[in-house]
Amino acid sequence: MHDILYFSNRFMKKNNILCEYYMLKNSVRAYIRKFDCSYAKYVTIKQDVKFLFRNNVVKLVNDAKCNFYYSILVEMKFQKPLNENRWKRDFDITGNSTWKQIYTCRILGMTELRIAEFNYKLLHGILNNNVSVSKWNKDVSPLCEICKTEEDTRHLLYECKIVKPIWQKVGSFLNVDIAWKLIVLGFYHETNEKTWTLNNLLAFITFVLYKYKMKCRVKNESMSEKTLRQRLKCELFTENAVLRNINQIKYDIYYRMGESL
Repeated sequence: MHDILYFSNRFMKKNNILCEYYMLKNSVRAYIRKFDCSYAKYVTIKQDVKFLFRNNVVKLVNDAKCNFYYSILVEMKFQKPLNENRWKRDFDITGNSTWKQIYTCRILGMTELRIAEFNYKLLHGILNNNVSVSKWNKDVSPLCEICKTEEDTRHLLYECKIVKPIWQKVGSFLNVDIAWKLIVLGFYHETNEKTWTLNNLLAFITFVLYKYKMKCRVKNESMSEKTLRQRLKCELFTENAVLRNINQIKYDIYYRMGESL
């Protein structure tokens, strides 16, 4: 368009630019038809031409679909999350296929997007805690307000004095030893209705504990085990009603979990 405007004073009138533009376009189109571009390089590719792609894959160009080229692009651009090495070291995780199971369990297997987003942040170590916030805000102490020890993500969600009794109650109700590894990774070794329900329940409880602490800090409210337990019970009752209404659970496990607290 800039070229047309540049030569506007030479071959067209400005008050009739659209008409002149279409006249020029049609004349160029008729001129192009006179040339045979079938032998031009990269314009026409023969049906039986094969190319060697990544991982020694030989494929016909016309047979390759968009998802084939997209998978190559992802493989070239993908960078392994740094936090995977941390969990691999802490929890003795072996094999790359295991991470696919973990991400499927903790993100794709969640009934709610907000819980999946929370699990994503937990797996990648980007949840707020006093240790991380104190690195860029010197006014924030790295210590836990309750325990007076350094508060990393593990302490925030698992080792704090007001959180630990909650997990003991949950473990007693489910008859499961609630370890830090289970909170982070969930039951990822097998996929069935039972593990799906337990993964969603444990992730929801962890999410509520985190939101309770963040809310208290924003509003400058004091935290206690009693108020945390009351908040968790209320959230469990509400979540049970919502999931039952949309037929996501068959049994009132969230309600019974809240009653056991």
